[in-house]
Amino acid sequence: MADNEVIYIAIAPPTAPDDNLIRGVADILSRSPCGTRHLIAGGIPRIIAHYDNMQITGHVIQKLHNLGIGCFTCLLSPSACDKEKGAFVP
Repeated sequence: MADNEVIYIAIAPPTAPDDNLIRGVADILSRSPCGTRHLIAGGIPRIIAHYDNMQITGHVIQKLHNLGIGCFTCLLSPSACDKEKGAFVP
């Protein structure tokens, strides 16, 4: 992994998250349960966290999988951004 790359974690939100699941995700992400409830609400995948270290990212993903949360990562490097336009270049 190159310097300044950011690894995003996205989840497929559960259809009906219970309080235990919300507290578990909140603990993993070091967020409040209330904020986590809003973060994982809805039926579309969404980015819930970002890290600059693959080892930490892998640890977080494993904990989310242990809770039954489906998740995936995506990587964004500065070279993927057009600095003149300030936009993502696929």
